[in-house]
Amino acid sequence: MAHTTISHSARRTKIMSSKKTKTTQSVENKKDLPAKVFYETVHQAPIAISITDSQANILYANPACEQVSGYSAEELVGYNESMLSDKNTPSALYRQLWETLQQKQAWNGVLLNRRKDGSSYLADLTVAPLVDATGKTEFYLGIHRDVSEMHELESQLSNQKAFIESVVDAVPVAIALLDLNGKELLTNKAYKRLSDEIEHPAQRLLLGISDFDLQKPRNFNNLEIHYDIGKGYEPRWFSCSGIQVNEQEISVNNYFTANEQPRLLFVAHEITSVKRQQEQARMQAVRALMAEQQMVQGIREAISGSMFQLRGLLNVAVAALQTLQRRGENSSMRGVLQQIEQSGTQALETLRFALPREPAEPSCLVNLNQVVRNVLEISTDRLLSQGVTVDWQPEPVLPSLQGREQQLHCVIKQLIDNALCALEEPNIRKREIQIRSFIDGHLVGLEMSDSGHGVPEHLQLRVFEPFFTAWKRKGRHAGMGLAVAREIIAQHLGDIEIDRRFHEGCRIRVLLPISSQTL
Repeated sequence: MAHTTISHSARRTKIMSSKKTKTTQSVENKKDLPAKVFYETVHQAPIAISITDSQANILYANPACEQVSGYSAEELVGYNESMLSDKNTPSALYRQLWETLQQKQAWNGVLLNRRKDGSSYLADLTVAPLVDATGKTEFYLGIHRDVSEMHELESQLSNQKAFIESVVDAVPVAIALLDLNGKELLTNKAYKRLSDEIEHPAQRLLLGISDFDLQKPRNFNNLEIHYDIGKGYEPRWFSCSGIQVNEQEISVNNYFTANEQPRLLFVAHEITSVKRQQEQARMQAVRALMAEQQMVQGIREAISGSMFQLRGLLNVAVAALQTLQRRGENSSMRGVLQQIEQSGTQALETLRFALPREPAEPSCLVNLNQVVRNVLEISTDRLLSQGVTVDWQPEPVLPSLQGREQQLHCVIKQLIDNALCALEEPNIRKREIQIRSFIDGHLVGLEMSDSGHGVPEHLQLRVFEPFFTAWKRKGRHAGMGLAVAREIIAQHLGDIEIDRRFHEGCRIRVLLPISSQTL
């Protein structure tokens, strides 16, 4: 038996042709429908329908109209539609209705009607003119439904919304509902006021939370976020919380299938005044610790320098002794050198024992901006006495990094001291230090540059070696500052280097990971 293949386009043409035939047949069948079908359709419709003459006198009212109005059909027919009107409906609305109908256009709106028992109800009314073959309006078709209950529900919802908004606006904390792209869907008055000072405050402050991704919002509670724009302004602190909420998708495509979109309810409470009081008290402790740290560091540098020099002399004596031993000479000089070696070794052990140990410091969350501010405040007197201008350009919001706070204070202090030494060199006209913090992926960065002579390229690695100094004004510098800074940065799994691209002085660049599990 042969198989017949029909192409997709041919099949589609056949189906469309079939549909067209059925449609034509349906139109023809409509002409054959008896008038009774149309009458019963209107009569049994579950929505109130009335037909009036051109003067709005009621000619017909279906049972649904009787039920809504409370009047029977006999009580309605022959009377004007105005019998259902409530005086509280604005007269301008009726004028608009008639002006629209006179233009032979349908009108739709909400009127206040009155039932037979005197109670009022809201009617969602549609009136359409019915014209004859000459275009003259002979009748009006009125269709309306009672929407009083819907209005009450909408009013309740509106009242609840207004109440909630008034409560939220009265709360002295900034509140915003964010979508996954950080767009502010809802905000309160406190948030709007904050927006006048900080552009998109929620997005900016969320940068202070490590590894936070708006695409995958998560709950957090009372996280303190430091905001610092520099330019002579005091830093600000905010206690921030976030709650993930799911919003129902309102698209009609999701009517039968629920689709929820995650949102973040962001709350920020400014705690600047409290934190300033705490910081003032803490700064006293920081000053004391840094003074002690600087003293200990000075002792370590002095002892380490002595050990370095003594080891150099001891190496010379040992080398001379080994030379005499190879030659087989047994002179008095050999005995002297042996005594020098023993005494020198003993002296080194004594100095090593006297070398102050670094106090153990626990790891904690540290804001690098605040560390820089602390050191600048402590160094203010020295900066002013040397006539040095500091241009501090912080990244407004830095995520806190895991580190040892006092050690990082030491690093910043060493970098500032190094910059000041550069500005003490001869023939320096411009005395300026620029400090900038920034975010580089999962790293927090700091750049400190001075307007000194800079470091020659062949010495840019050696300056990080212990006891190396290239300053022309020597004597007060043991050459341990940058070596100590490099050691601390290495302990924090970070990196420190001189920026080779900077030629207007010296710029030192520090990069630190936001979190480190090895500290």
